[in-house]
Amino acid sequence: MKFLKFTLIAFFLVSFLGVKAQEEQKEQQKPKTVFMIDADYKTRFENTPSALGAGKLVPVNTPTANTLGQRARIILKFNSPKLQTKISFQDVRMFGQNKNTGTVWGSTDGAALAIHEAWAKYMFVNNDKKQFGIKLGRQEFKYDARLMWNKNWKFQGAAYDGVMLECDNKDFGLKWNLGFAYNSVDYMGTADFFRTLGVFNVTKSFDKLAKINLINLYEGFEQDQVLANGTQDSTYFRNTVGINPIITVSGLKFDAGFYYQMGKSADLQGSTAAMLYSANLSYKIDLGNKKTVNVGAGYDSYSGRAYDDVSDADVNKAFTSPYAGAHKYFGNTDFQLKMFGKGHGANDINLKLTGKIKTTSITLAAHMISFAETAAYTNATGANVEFTTVGNNIDLVVKHGLGKKMAVLAGYSMMMPSDDYTTYTLGYDGTNAVEAKTHNYIWVMFSFEPNLFKSVK
Repeated sequence: MKFLKFTLIAFFLVSFLGVKAQEEQKEQQKPKTVFMIDADYKTRFENTPSALGAGKLVPVNTPTANTLGQRARIILKFNSPKLQTKISFQDVRMFGQNKNTGTVWGSTDGAALAIHEAWAKYMFVNNDKKQFGIKLGRQEFKYDARLMWNKNWKFQGAAYDGVMLECDNKDFGLKWNLGFAYNSVDYMGTADFFRTLGVFNVTKSFDKLAKINLINLYEGFEQDQVLANGTQDSTYFRNTVGINPIITVSGLKFDAGFYYQMGKSADLQGSTAAMLYSANLSYKIDLGNKKTVNVGAGYDSYSGRAYDDVSDADVNKAFTSPYAGAHKYFGNTDFQLKMFGKGHGANDINLKLTGKIKTTSITLAAHMISFAETAAYTNATGANVEFTTVGNNIDLVVKHGLGKKMAVLAGYSMMMPSDDYTTYTLGYDGTNAVEAKTHNYIWVMFSFEPNLFKSVK
């Protein structure tokens, strides 16, 4: 009898524990709902050669400008098996501005309080091997920083109102995005911004060794066109298509890009035929004990037209990339932003060295910048002077981690323009070339991105 009682007790105990284990296993497999609140706070002091910013040469007696800007974001995220959402509230202002509303950074109206992102994504398929969904609303577009990026260096950032189909098939290592964006305001008559935008991006990954990005941007711009019976708004289209292979082998990384731009030109009379090609190589050396060294070299080239090139006069040969993360290339003084407006293209040969010890890193970069095609100016005697060299840019950046997603950064940059580029930009005062001010750029930034709240159910 005792044996029978013991056997029954043991049976019920094993049964209970088995059922309990199954319930716990089911609970672990049950899809979870996550709600998070994150913050993003950045404040940056900048000392620039003038109030025009770091990217423009100015005469020697121009007053230096000091600015202190800040951005604060509160980010709400919700993730469930069927629905994902994100809302990012953003306040951008100069330190000390008291008004709570404004238009754009640096406006006399005051600060800019806005929504940076606000989107919802419905998942048609969502499992360990495949995700497929549609994202609707204001969202960041990030497709190679050379073409389209979130421009996080600028306090405003960049986001677009759009609809995006997104698919991630892990079995095949294949991701693709297909969608469009739209702007209701007509302020892009100078080809600085799109009215409509179509995006198609395919990424094929080969384990962790390599991935290839195929990117296509189809932009529609609105422009006033003068016709015999009056003026009307007309839309012209520009298509940018290309490939971005990234190969990583041990500590060696190769990142390249080739893009071709075609379509109508801004005057609606001609066409566009322009190119961008890039190749960057880096090697990371692990010294142990949380010490690393990274060395790199690269070349970026944006096509343009020489000042005396009269062939195919109705063809725009200058590659345009107004949505790129420009601060990532050509040096921290952002000189290329002014160069692109000249239409002669831009070349950049760069070298970079980064050393890191635990949470502190130091990066030294050198950029040798030139026009891709010949530019020219008229000197004091009336002679034509041709040149391509723009100058050399040196960047020094120090970053120290203060904790998880907290850091203080500081940078110093010097642009050393060529004499020809200085005269080309500033001209003459009588018979004497205007002397440029020593071009130094100094900045210090605090960055905090904590998670404030997280709930998992």
